[in-house]
Amino acid sequence: MSDNSKELLEKVKLMKSKIEELIHLGELETASQAIDKCEELVPEDAELLSMKAIVLMVEGKWTDAKTVLMKGLDIDPYHTDLLYNQAYWYEQQQDYQSAYDIYCDLNQLLPAGQEQEIRSKMTQLKELDPNIRDKKKLVFFVKEKMDNFINDIIHQLSAEYRTKKIVVTHYPQIDDGMKWADICWFEWCDELIIYGSKLQMAQDKKIICRLHSYEAFTNYPKQVNWTSVDHVIFVAEHIKKFVLEQIKGLSEDQAVVIPNGIDINKFAFKEREKGFRIAYVGYINYKKGPMLLLQSFKAIFDRDPRYTLHIAGQFQDPRDMLYFRQMIAEFGLQKHVIYEGWQDDINQWLEDKHFIISTSVLEGNPVGVMEAMARGIKPLIHNFVGAKYQFGKFVWSTMDELIDMLMSEEYAPREYRKYIEERYSLDKQINQIHGVLQPFRHVEASQEIAATVNPGISGEVSVQEVTQFYDNFLGYLQQDRQRDNPRHLYIKQRLQQIVRPGHKVLDLGCGIGITTEFIHSLGVEKVIGVDLSPKLIEYAKSTVAHVEFIAHDITTLDLNEQYDVISLCDVMEHVPRDRYPNLFRVIRNHLKEDGIVFITIPDPEYLDFIRKIMPDKLQIIDNSIMYQEMNDLCRDNHLSIKFFNAYKIFIDNEYNEYVITTQNYKKAWDRLLSK
Repeated sequence: MSDNSKELLEKVKLMKSKIEELIHLGELETASQAIDKCEELVPEDAELLSMKAIVLMVEGKWTDAKTVLMKGLDIDPYHTDLLYNQAYWYEQQQDYQSAYDIYCDLNQLLPAGQEQEIRSKMTQLKELDPNIRDKKKLVFFVKEKMDNFINDIIHQLSAEYRTKKIVVTHYPQIDDGMKWADICWFEWCDELIIYGSKLQMAQDKKIICRLHSYEAFTNYPKQVNWTSVDHVIFVAEHIKKFVLEQIKGLSEDQAVVIPNGIDINKFAFKEREKGFRIAYVGYINYKKGPMLLLQSFKAIFDRDPRYTLHIAGQFQDPRDMLYFRQMIAEFGLQKHVIYEGWQDDINQWLEDKHFIISTSVLEGNPVGVMEAMARGIKPLIHNFVGAKYQFGKFVWSTMDELIDMLMSEEYAPREYRKYIEERYSLDKQINQIHGVLQPFRHVEASQEIAATVNPGISGEVSVQEVTQFYDNFLGYLQQDRQRDNPRHLYIKQRLQQIVRPGHKVLDLGCGIGITTEFIHSLGVEKVIGVDLSPKLIEYAKSTVAHVEFIAHDITTLDLNEQYDVISLCDVMEHVPRDRYPNLFRVIRNHLKEDGIVFITIPDPEYLDFIRKIMPDKLQIIDNSIMYQEMNDLCRDNHLSIKFFNAYKIFIDNEYNEYVITTQNYKKAWDRLLSK
């Protein structure tokens, strides 16, 4: 190190010490000025940003303070002062779960002997919010300026995971991030996943790689150690198919297609009239078909000179820029092709546009087009590979088709918006991502009880212990209510086939009433939800209208009434095995002679597999129930299995479903004789 560098470091160290003293004395304005001067010497310094955040918080500038903290943590995600200040920020906003998550990190980062204060803070937060839970740690790795597509995903997943984004500038950051995390997400299939997949620790981590488009046509995928990767998320089916054909070490089981998602709330719909302003959004490079873009607009202009082409983007190759200059002049389009450069606020830029054009040779799942459609702008999409599968009737192949599409009187902004809402919304994307992450999901409420009760064992467990467990389960179930759990979606589809308007339905083990509420929506005469946990029933009563809920042990229930349908959705496996005879007597006593029982449970072999590799994922009781045991219980109670199916949510043979009816031979015989 040179003498000048040492002198600078000493000067900065002295200035930082003085700034700390000024903050301690409450001389905030002077401290802020000193920070600005110090930043001129050492820009983007994590310690200075931490001090700046403290000043802003003391001044009550909470939004500015958060921005500064996030900037500092982008520079150094493990800076303990920044993390401590960020936790304090969340406490002041009464976001106790987020504060708790950060204190969990600090508890691991601080040296031995310094963690007692942090643990005390964690205990205090749990007293303030009993629903606080420990969550799995999910790290996102991305290169600088390549995080455009991941920020919304991180924000959404932060409700269920402790998330950290690492903008990688040197490989040791990947080592640090992977050591911290349970789940590692590599955004783009590039040098980062190549490096991370070859680390020894990769074998012990859950690893996801998202492959967009350009990577498929590079040598990157061939260099990845795919045996370390659990899932590859492709943004389009045609990209997945191409990569699987090229990479022999990558299997179909590892691959899943999840299109990009548009945050509908960020793109305000506008009911607009058909006009003459055509938008192009994105980089300008060979893949985007720049020559076709100009030739297409020339054909449009020749048909009607009122049209103008507005370009929001950047040239990535000076040859394209030279071509544009020449051909725009050659065509006489200087006043009709308007290059407006890169736009930070694309939502506002699209305000006065009427069409969005894409002339790409190949795309994955084009975000720019979908954002414009969300605003109600008509798409004009060239038939790139995979385009028709994604966009159907909005695709053109020839100039004549483009002109016809443009000149058509059909202009329906609500239709374009709806197309994105139904197929490519951020909510839909997040639900699909949840499905991929489900097997690695956050630590369940069971961990708090696991210290005293062995999860998954259905031995001598008291009713009180079970009740306590599910009372503590409320926070987890509330998360399920806020999203479309894929398991619930399947169950609801099946219930829709079974339950009829006018039916009376008994929903046993109803939890917070998610399925009960859905059953009510099917036009039934009556539905009652029953669950052992008073806390869950109390929450159900407060959130679900026009439904009766009862807190009661379902194995001793006696309502003195019979029902057309009795449902037990993912319930029976959590009932002590020695109570099964009692449970089936309750079912039989409450079922009409021509009634139906619908039961879903985990597949026993799948549950045994989970018991071996991830026992912490199991609840206080999680029994593996074989078909023969179910059949015996039915026969002992004059019931009969009419339908059995092993079905898939995320992997094959993950769940079992049973449709059970009464075994009334006399009634069936009488019907036969009457024919």
